[in-house]
Amino acid sequence: MENPNLSSLDLRELANSEHTAVKTKVVRHPNVDGSILAKLAHDKLIVRLAVAKNPKTPAEILTRFTEHPDRRLPLAVAQNPGAPKDLLIQLATQPGGRGGFHFNPLNLAAVKSLLTQEPEAAIHFLARCLKFPARPSFSRFLVLMNPDIPSSFLARYYKSWFCPERYAIAQNPNTERDICQQLTQDANSIVRAAAWDTLK
Repeated sequence: MENPNLSSLDLRELANSEHTAVKTKVVRHPNVDGSILAKLAHDKLIVRLAVAKNPKTPAEILTRFTEHPDRRLPLAVAQNPGAPKDLLIQLATQPGGRGGFHFNPLNLAAVKSLLTQEPEAAIHFLARCLKFPARPSFSRFLVLMNPDIPSSFLARYYKSWFCPERYAIAQNPNTERDICQQLTQDANSIVRAAAWDTLK
């Protein structure tokens, strides 16, 4: 299974294995094709999760997975940077939490995949990630760490009282030089070191 020269015919045969581990490796093989992935999309959950993350998986299968009651499958689709843009946008906007809109792991995974596929399309969702919640959060920290986030968003939060957010901005290559210069004077030594490192 570690052989990169396996043909589609070999992989098709291995896909009939009774061993889940073998089928999961087939899904992850660089030579796997859409027809094999379509066949394994009906297998056990662990195999389907691998299928959901494969950029070669046909769009209709990924769409079907997003409607599955086990939320691990939609999350796996959201983590697939090869998923269709419209599907990622749909997953990025699904509401979660209580008492209004809050970004949940599904939203964040979809936004991250959208960033790698089409950064311009993700800007709107990044703005929402930063707006909700208003207070510092782990979700917001992850967004600020992302190297694809526009510098205008980073500039809004470089004075945050929450030092992990200032660190995220200090180490981000998209942070404007003058903001990095200011962060070299930060009260936190880790933030200062990250800012100096970015300026280099």
